[in-house]
Amino acid sequence: TQGTARMLDRLLGHRLPRFARPVVVVTAPVLDGLAYRTEARTAVEVLRPRTVLTVPSARAVALAAGADLTRPLLVMDIGAHLTEVVLLVDGAVFDARRTALGTGDIDDATPSARIGEALADMTTSMLRQ
Repeated sequence: TQGTARMLDRLLGHRLPRFARPVVVVTAPVLDGLAYRTEARTAVEVLRPRTVLTVPSARAVALAAGADLTRPLLVMDIGAHLTEVVLLVDGAVFDARRTALGTGDIDDATPSARIGEALADMTTSMLRQ
C-alpha cells in the first residue's frame, strides 16, 4: 500500500491543483474482500480525494460498455493473472467465480485455450447451482 501511494504521488500528485479534491474511482475484482478495498482506499489518500468510490470491476465494465443493467448480464473479465465470471442482476453482483489464470499465464505449457476452458467451467458451475 505504501509503495502504491508513493507511485501515485509521483505520477499524479504534482498534476493536481494545490487545493483540488478529486473524486477517485477504484475498481476491484469482485471476489476481493473488504481488506483489499480498504488498502486501495488507503493508497489513493495521497491524492487528497473528496471521496473514493470502490466499484466491482465487472460492474464498471458493464457501465462503460453501456449495458442495460436492468437485465441479467454475464461479464467475463480476463485480466493478466486473474479471470472472473460475474452474473449481474439489476446491476448488482448476484454470483461470481474466479480462477488464478490470465493472459500473463499463456505460454507453451498453458495455451490460451485453457482460459476458454476455465471460462466454460465457471459458467457451467453457475448454471448448475
